[in-house]
Amino acid sequence: MNVAITLLVTAGIASIIGTVLRQNEAYQNCIIKFGPFWFEVFNSLGLYDVYSAAATESAANSMAIILSCNRCRSASR
Repeated sequence: MNVAITLLVTAGIASIIGTVLRQNEAYQNCIIKFGPFWFEVFNSLGLYDVYSAAATESAANSMAIILSCNRCRSASR
């Protein structure tokens, strides 16, 4: 149950970030909107490409690891 809640919260956070920060927008517009400091922070975290294929693959790998750890933990009980 905790894994399901964690996955739902993670998906919700990614959706909010993807909605607030326009995805694949020109970087010059982002620098003007947020300033150079926040642009670098958001860019280093990869928040301008939340829905890209690489981000989706990374999220899928993370979910697979979480689920496999959960299965191992429940099997040892």
